[in-house]
Amino acid sequence: MKNNSESVKAIKAAVEAKDYATVEAKAKDIMGNADKIVSFFPKGSETGKTKAKPEIWEKPEELGKAAKNLGKAASELAAAAKSGDDAAVTTKVKALGDACGACHKQFRAEKYPE
Repeated sequence: MKNNSESVKAIKAAVEAKDYATVEAKAKDIMGNADKIVSFFPKGSETGKTKAKPEIWEKPEELGKAAKNLGKAASELAAAAKSGDDAAVTTKVKALGDACGACHKQFRAEKYPE
């Protein structure tokens, strides 16, 4: 998950610089990670220091849908970056952020539990 966060930060900087090759590469990194998200939270991994809400284990099918949406948004961003279309990149960066945010809202707590 930290890799996705780092990729998003790199995408934001690359968009500012109009470095669409980096945007495309980092979006593809996120695509690859999206396929693995569900496997990061197997049953029995609920303990320990985590910001994951219980719903992540209670609703794995919903997590799978959110991961699929993230992968789709990242794929669409990669395609827009490859095309070099500024407006499409801007739109798809927002869509990627929306996909990240939707998953975080449903499955990630703001703080570590005490």
